[in-house]
Amino acid sequence: MSPAPAQLGAISGPLTASFSAGHLQSGPRGLSGGAAGAAAEVKVNDEPITNPLITLKLNADDILTMRLPGGGGYHSPYTRDPFAVQHDVEEGFVSSEAAETDYGVVLSGSDRSVDVAATEALRRRLQER
Repeated sequence: MSPAPAQLGAISGPLTASFSAGHLQSGPRGLSGGAAGAAAEVKVNDEPITNPLITLKLNADDILTMRLPGGGGYHSPYTRDPFAVQHDVEEGFVSSEAAETDYGVVLSGSDRSVDVAATEALRRRLQER
């Protein structure tokens, strides 16, 4: 899920917004063993909108929040270079927890370096499931 949703606020009067919001129930499928992307999310005043084809009537004090769906993955995340995953953690694209749970990469120490032996063992266990 995107950490930075698009928000529309401070409307000066009534507004009608019509849109098609695909992937509200589930994100785009992955290919060749890749995981599905995150589902889209639409809310008005923190109330979820579940209808993918909708016309909304918004008032001046309403806040429309939209998060776009994430793209589906390509190939198994367990085949991704562990050092590329480490770089993604350093850049803030992936959390340390997601590196382990989603990519099977174990980072250790204060520098969050790749523990190669632990990563190989974890990936073997995850792929056996």
